[in-house]
Amino acid sequence: MEKMSTPTTNTEISLDRANIIQTIQTPLGFFALVVLTVEVIFGIVATMSAGSDRTYLIVGMLLIIFLLIIIVASLSVWRPESLIGQRPSYNSNFVGDISPILKIKSPKVLCASTTQFEVLGFEEDVKTLKAYFKNTEVKHSLTSNDFNTLLSIKKYDIIHLLAYVEPGSGNVIFSENDSLTSLGFSKLVEISKAQLVVLATCDSIDLAARVARTTNIVGSTTIMQTKDFINWADSFYRLLSRNYALSQAYDTAASTNHAPVVLLMKQDIMFG
Repeated sequence: MEKMSTPTTNTEISLDRANIIQTIQTPLGFFALVVLTVEVIFGIVATMSAGSDRTYLIVGMLLIIFLLIIIVASLSVWRPESLIGQRPSYNSNFVGDISPILKIKSPKVLCASTTQFEVLGFEEDVKTLKAYFKNTEVKHSLTSNDFNTLLSIKKYDIIHLLAYVEPGSGNVIFSENDSLTSLGFSKLVEISKAQLVVLATCDSIDLAARVARTTNIVGSTTIMQTKDFINWADSFYRLLSRNYALSQAYDTAASTNHAPVVLLMKQDIMFG
């Protein structure tokens, strides 16, 4: 019995067209399609020609094929990703593949301490910051009113603060009857547009967690020794001043020192 042929449906034709389109979505597929199209045209013209015209057409077909081979071979050696329509991936300084590194030249620094912390190594903090950042302003015996005034009228890129932070609430205690809520502290930091806050005090993680939505902040997870923190700060600020990104400076300083501090980072940054 003779086998009956199945008629081609519109659906099958559409699927064939879809397959063709899918095939030529890459540069290599497009090259092949162009060459095939040109070769078909040359072939048709060659069959209708005679003598030297046909010879020229055949030579032209061979030259096009040879040229395509050279192009594809060159791409496969130097840019193989382009043959499948992908861009090369380069190492880039992004956080979460969203925010690029922010760069700030000649950062303005506030190094401040409450009266309680004046005798707990504050001079070492001042010495460290001034050694690496020329534009450092020092404030002794800081009060909540001082802090409010400074951050309301001035713009600081880095705030280095020695003050008692109340565990749990994150409130900043300037003296017995002088305090600032964690929310108020966060708002003042936001107004000053500070890009980094370093809380140089024990058990400051609760305040750091509340400020982390506003800016980059370093806080302590527990009690720490003054010497450990000063060593960490010296390493940390030295790297920052030498154009290391915030994330790199923190990782290096944290891995080579014993201070129990953590960085809550909103955006990576460089202070050059």
